[in-house]
Amino acid sequence: YETEEERVEAIKAWWKKNGGAITTGVVLGVAVVFGWKMFQDYQVDQALSASYHYEQVLSASEQDNHDAVLDVTKTLTTSYSDSNYAVLSSLLAAKSSIDNGKLDDAAKYLTWAKDNAPVDLASIARIRLARVQIAQNNYDQALTTLDYTFSEQVSSEIEEVKGDAFYKMGKLQEAKTAYEKALTSITNGQRKTDLEMKLYDLAV
Repeated sequence: YETEEERVEAIKAWWKKNGGAITTGVVLGVAVVFGWKMFQDYQVDQALSASYHYEQVLSASEQDNHDAVLDVTKTLTTSYSDSNYAVLSSLLAAKSSIDNGKLDDAAKYLTWAKDNAPVDLASIARIRLARVQIAQNNYDQALTTLDYTFSEQVSSEIEEVKGDAFYKMGKLQEAKTAYEKALTSITNGQRKTDLEMKLYDLAV
């Protein structure tokens, strides 16, 4: 440009053409940054609140306060359903229900846990649910619950519970096969002894 005025006019023309888009981009950028910060703060608040409620469940469980365990678990599964604390609380609620002879309630909490838990906790919930279903004489249902791809770490326990279901159904050969599979990967000395006793009982 030959003169300062020409440069100023060129800048004005460029701004007139592009200024709106730039302003919009800046506003959107600020909104995204601010929104992300709010979302992170919200997640932190949710995690802290869920942790606080889970501590209440632990305390109520230690005091054998069944009603309190269920009340706080309801809050966690309703308001913090995406949190692992809700799953852990459901497992405790199921245990408390079993201790109080309420197998139907225990099955309800364990079903919620298996449907909402990450893989490792879902395996625990499924195994416990199958045990409850066996106690309810729902043997086929227990086997269906165990019809799932589990990690190698829990394979022996899965086979043992399957064996228990088959035994209750009177399918002794299937029970024997399941118990023998469980023995091949078991490492716990006491559980190994228990399984050997179950196999002995079958032989008798």
